[in-house]
Amino acid sequence: VVTLMSDNNNNNNKAKDNAEQGENDAAIVANAIISYVYAGNVNVDSLNGKIECLKKFAKNEFGINDTNDTDDIGPPPKPYEPTVYPQHPEHDTWKGLLENENESIVACELVLKPNPVGIQHKRQLILTYNPNTLPRLFYCDPKNKEVKGTIEWTDNCTPAINNLNGESFEIEVSSRTYKFIDKENGTAFWENHINDVIDRPKKEEKLKKEAEEAMEKYKLAKIEAEKKKKESQGNRSNNNNSNNNNNNDDNVAPAPTG
Repeated sequence: VVTLMSDNNNNNNKAKDNAEQGENDAAIVANAIISYVYAGNVNVDSLNGKIECLKKFAKNEFGINDTNDTDDIGPPPKPYEPTVYPQHPEHDTWKGLLENENESIVACELVLKPNPVGIQHKRQLILTYNPNTLPRLFYCDPKNKEVKGTIEWTDNCTPAINNLNGESFEIEVSSRTYKFIDKENGTAFWENHINDVIDRPKKEEKLKKEAEEAMEKYKLAKIEAEKKKKESQGNRSNNNNSNNNNNNDDNVAPAPTG
């Protein structure tokens, strides 16, 4: 056996390196291979260039894998964090109208607001988002930054936007309808942003639930990996004791005869 393994020195060195990674004890694996060869369970020639044979043997005999069992589950998932909108370029200009530091500007554009007689006033239309309260939609005088109107937004009443011609749109709530014109950004811009903040609570709830479920799965996987690791260590200890006993038996001198 020693001669055969010496003939395959290069491949056995690779096998030894692989065993050190999985077991960190090349001597145990080498002794076990010799025991298997004596028992006729492994053809030494099949070890030539076949590291997988050593991996399979180590797994079957000792429960050894290429990597630590607890590493297989990977790093823990990231905990849930509420979505934070990036700071709007107009934030510093209009931050004095924000209710608190948690409120962020989602959209802020100069629009035209026709009055009942057809005169179009320039207004700064601002949409904000706050993870702790309802969004806000209001319009201001762009010169003196005076709030000229706030569009109703409650749990039971969310704004609905109606596209009129691509530039003109209506924002409808239960109490009234507001008409605006945005020649630069168009109706779709406001429609997308308003619908996004309306749907945001449901999206956040979904993200939170997914994060909690991922963490729960990770904890269960970690418990199972630790369990397998302890079982694997117990199997290794038992096999080591068995190999030591076999070696001791081989060293006992035969009883004299006659």
